[in-house]
Amino acid sequence: MYNFKIFAFLFSAIILLSGCANKQPNVPMEKTFWSQKEERIGIGMNRAPTPGYYKVGAQGLLDMAINSAVTSELGEAVKSWNSPDIAMLANEIKEDLEDKGYHNVSIISQSLKHDDFKPFDGYKEGYSDIDLSPLKSRYNIDKLVLLTIGSSGISRSYYGFIPTSDPAVFVNYGGSVIDLDDNRYIYFKHGVSHQAIEGEWDQPPEFSNLKAAYNSAVEKALNQLALPYRVSENALSQSESLSLQ
Repeated sequence: MYNFKIFAFLFSAIILLSGCANKQPNVPMEKTFWSQKEERIGIGMNRAPTPGYYKVGAQGLLDMAINSAVTSELGEAVKSWNSPDIAMLANEIKEDLEDKGYHNVSIISQSLKHDDFKPFDGYKEGYSDIDLSPLKSRYNIDKLVLLTIGSSGISRSYYGFIPTSDPAVFVNYGGSVIDLDDNRYIYFKHGVSHQAIEGEWDQPPEFSNLKAAYNSAVEKALNQLALPYRVSENALSQSESLSLQ
């Protein structure tokens, strides 16, 4: 059974490129997005961090040292797993938008980092907390489709040096569409993807069942990021109302 307190802790700890640090609620896609096909769309992304082994719970310094030593083999195995391929997803979404009639869609090849942008002075709920407007002139775009992956890998809770749960896999993700005239969210969704582990998890050195579960969680996260651009425009509102719950 998943320990959802673990996921809540990890999710609150990450900062995706915009919004998550300020607990921005999800925003359904505005219908006007689909009627403004003359707009110039840029698809941007962050660099997905390396998967990690996250140990949460009450641990002293000695406990953390013991836990790191005992779990070093698993930790190294997790670091070797492939990070989510956001670049491939960006190309797929570009094709999806072009199939829907957008004629000016480009991909921003340079990874976008939260710290590269100034805070947005007009920040409030429904707006990015950083000023992304310089991207409008830099890349000749009107709206930014932003794809982000936060922390991912496995988590396990501890009390001291005693584990109190089995490892669980997770992938933090966030997707948004931002109007670069005013940093307003036309769409915003963040979430955590997870997947049950089938069979025994303690299988050194490869930990194949954990890895398989992680790959499934990655696929779920990428599918959620792509969903708004793949469903039909008529079905979008109903689909999003279900996925945002």
